[in-house]
Amino acid sequence: VAEQSGIIERMNVLRGFPLFKKGQTAAENDTLIDGAVPSTFNKTELMHAEGSVIARTWYEICAVMPLEYSEKVYSGEIKHRFALIAFGNRINFYRNSRIFDTNCDNILRKQTLGISGFFELPIALMTEKSRFYELETASVSEETARTLLEARANEELRSKIGDDGEIISAEFTFSVIDGFAVGTLRAECRQNIAAEKEMTAEEINAAISAGEEQNTDD
Repeated sequence: VAEQSGIIERMNVLRGFPLFKKGQTAAENDTLIDGAVPSTFNKTELMHAEGSVIARTWYEICAVMPLEYSEKVYSGEIKHRFALIAFGNRINFYRNSRIFDTNCDNILRKQTLGISGFFELPIALMTEKSRFYELETASVSEETARTLLEARANEELRSKIGDDGEIISAEFTFSVIDGFAVGTLRAECRQNIAAEKEMTAEEINAAISAGEEQNTDD
């Protein structure tokens, strides 16, 4: 099936029945090479379709980031709190509420008592570690934002067309709107759009029934 819409340039069919030809446009999820191969004299043959379909594809990828943002600056202050969970009940070894403090990263660790691989007791020790920080405003220059957004857009494009895909042409535009850097990558590519998809039971039965009806009509 087609992972991406495109204009077909070449079909390499190793097994199966091609449903498209060179120059035709395939939409996403269209079946390109059918695993049900029809026959004039015999029953429809089911097989594992194999092949590649090289097509021209087009992408528009937009990436956005703020020029100002809040950054964590850790104060170095760290607090620990402990609790014991026994037979479904929790016993806190601190007086204040269990609700976590604001402006801190919390790490929870649960240690169950027992011998690993042999048995566990219904008792566990909970450790809560809090690292405190202040939020400070940080900023990034427009030039840096452009570089970051272009790199991210190109990375996303490469993930879509695969290692064997070819970028025919690409254009990256950049602008700043209401404090946000906006980058847009428009590209024309050439890639293999074919991906294997297992036939459903309904599709298999429909292919067999269609083949039997064709043979009966003949």
